[in-house]
Amino acid sequence: SFADDIHGANGMSDYEFDNFAPLSEKTALESYVDILRNTQEKVIIAAVGPLTNIAILLKAYPELTDKIEKIIIMGGGLKGGNITTTGEFNFYVDPHAAHVVIKSGIPVVLAGLDVTEVARIYKEDLEEIASYDERLGQFMLTTNETSMSIYNSLGFGMSCTPNDVVPIVHLLHPEIFETEDLKIDVSYDSCETRGMTYVDARIRAPQEPNVQMIMGVDLARFRAEFKETVITYIQNTNNR
Repeated sequence: SFADDIHGANGMSDYEFDNFAPLSEKTALESYVDILRNTQEKVIIAAVGPLTNIAILLKAYPELTDKIEKIIIMGGGLKGGNITTTGEFNFYVDPHAAHVVIKSGIPVVLAGLDVTEVARIYKEDLEEIASYDERLGQFMLTTNETSMSIYNSLGFGMSCTPNDVVPIVHLLHPEIFETEDLKIDVSYDSCETRGMTYVDARIRAPQEPNVQMIMGVDLARFRAEFKETVITYIQNTNNR
């Protein structure tokens, strides 16, 4: 599953780039191991795709897990899925990995569809960014064009849901989000519930909550913080 119907064959809505920075010779797993072995401070991992590499890291190098302060994830959702009725894309692609990470004992913050489908960025926000940097703004408008058209047809206006941005904004501004501490797991069977995020809400649940679930966001502040961060980056880059 690649979601190329939404993101295009190159993952960026087929936007044509002039050039790319050279790829690292290390695999993602090798990079994780190298960073964790050499850090003197605990690391926060922001995971915005399927959790395969992180699950392998936790299983293959358990001695490094105490170097991880927390893992903040874009994935799942108690409201249901987006690739199936129960499965969100990142968890559906590798539900076994999602289960391993969620149940690892490492502090987990989960930004699922409950919040990412509410944290919207509008066309006028991207146009404002384009007024500071036309090339970057046009890139953002182009890569979100399909999503904005889809959501507009559904009655949400010309807007998009920058799912992967949400956990990063939460790291910087947790105060604009609403969270709940819940006991969460992920279904990893191959039936209709593949990738389903579910909560054990029993009064006598056998374990303590293992996930801080992001359930809501102050949309006005989210939009403002998103724009301010990107515009500040543009200004700092131009002043170098």
